[in-house]
Amino acid sequence: MIREAVNKLGIEIPDDSKFAETGSGIYKFTVDMVESDRGLLDGAIECQYYGKYGIGQLTNQVLSASFYKEFDAISEQEAYQKLVDGEFQYLGHENLTIQIESCSIVYCIDSKGYYQPNYRFQCIINGKEDEIIIPALK
Repeated sequence: MIREAVNKLGIEIPDDSKFAETGSGIYKFTVDMVESDRGLLDGAIECQYYGKYGIGQLTNQVLSASFYKEFDAISEQEAYQKLVDGEFQYLGHENLTIQIESCSIVYCIDSKGYYQPNYRFQCIINGKEDEIIIPALK
């Protein structure tokens, strides 16, 4: 019902979006780096729904990115070795005790507006949950 009301406004909600009610009459459709025929989609559409009166306030923050070109990337093992060698930026103590919990690929927007792949290491650093980002491009 809410998807149809948003579509009537000419805004297409991605099929793979996650739907949630975030408040009384406020709804959110979220996509997290989903590939589609429009490119790579990331972001959220949030709206207020007034039943028979339709959509009130609407915010569309879904970014559509197309692939620029392919680049060589380092392996997860190479990223791990950079972490072990201290080749990362971290604000804090010089002596770090790091316990790695997991590793995943994430995409971050660079200074030119392009998504760049990075390895995200979820860690316990000096007893606190944190993350370390290692760029994946060679």
